[in-house]
Amino acid sequence: MNDESNRVSIKETAKLLETTEQFVRIALQQEMYPFGFAMKKEGSNNYCYYVNRQQLYNYINGTKEDKGVENDRSES
Repeated sequence: MNDESNRVSIKETAKLLETTEQFVRIALQQEMYPFGFAMKKEGSNNYCYYVNRQQLYNYINGTKEDKGVENDRSES
């Protein structure tokens, strides 16, 4: 599998996490999520974002380490 097939867009990530795209961007910039990162482009105010598909799915399914932003979905 190549890197692009492992990559998830910010839009898809926000949808899966039931939050906004802006929240995901800021959380990645602040290293709050364990499944991706934000990297500031040299000489620019813009960021590039990377979200790893498998790590995101692990996070959503509760197989994450208890670090970063808590998955606040209540369990029934």
